[in-house]
Amino acid sequence: MIKNFLIICVIRTTICTEAVIKRLNLVINCLLSSVIKSRGVLENLRFISIRNRFRTKSY
Repeated sequence: MIKNFLIICVIRTTICTEAVIKRLNLVINCLLSSVIKSRGVLENLRFISIRNRFRTKSY
């Protein structure tokens, strides 16, 4: 009886921890993707500003 109870507890905790880890992974992935996107936007802006500088210099 106690053994079965312990096994059930272990299974439940593993399932719960797996769910929590999955959620954390989703959150981390979202954060990373947003950071990467914002970095990409900043890089694009920098590139555009540099290109504009070259254009103004060439004339």
